[in-house]
Amino acid sequence: MPHVTWLSMHGALTHFPIAMLIAAFLFELGALIFKKPDWRPVSFWLLVTGVVGAAPSLLTGWMIGNQMYGQTASPPSVFTTHRLLAFVTSGVALLLLLWRIKIKDQADGPKLMASLAGAFVLFCCVSYTGYLGGEMTLGETGDTAQTEPAATGNTAPAVKLDPALVAKGKEAYGKNGCSACHKIDGVGGRGGPDLSHEGANRSDIAWQVAHLKNPSKMKPGSEMPPYDTMSDADLNAIAQYVVSHR
Repeated sequence: MPHVTWLSMHGALTHFPIAMLIAAFLFELGALIFKKPDWRPVSFWLLVTGVVGAAPSLLTGWMIGNQMYGQTASPPSVFTTHRLLAFVTSGVALLLLLWRIKIKDQADGPKLMASLAGAFVLFCCVSYTGYLGGEMTLGETGDTAQTEPAATGNTAPAVKLDPALVAKGKEAYGKNGCSACHKIDGVGGRGGPDLSHEGANRSDIAWQVAHLKNPSKMKPGSEMPPYDTMSDADLNAIAQYVVSHR
């Protein structure tokens, strides 16, 4: 059975409200363009399901943020903007739903135009929020990082890894949301470097631990949050897990 994480749950849940809210706008617009008033109830119920579905998406997204950036006061701007817009979008969707309930979803001129305008604003919010989410996992920063040459100065002797620590590190790696930004063997995000061959690029366990504690010190300009509140045992385990990939 696959390991269920907040990240995997968010990935499974977040696309549902996105699809529903976008479809709600398209049906609302289609009802006007194609003179299909019977499409408006479809738009209304799509809006309802989108609002309901936004709740678990927001919850899982919030938990991922706590895992990834709860230990730093300055998470990347793309993350803070994405999270803020996610709540704004959900608020706009809820207000639009309440408005349509209040007017009993009447299809007369001014009210119809107001509903359509609200649906368009919601469409824009959903689209940009989704774009920022994709930027975090599939953005150019990941592509750039993956094409960097192997780190120089990797003169540390080959380390003898402890299989028990590697297994513990794999678990800690998953629990702390590392796969949201890093890919290993084709699995994970692209917001950070691909770690599939990190052991060949940088096998120094001490360097890896120091990097986890203070990424910007070891790699100036790094946007990776520090994990300096984690225990040395967990940091060492994650380092062993990462270095085990060659």
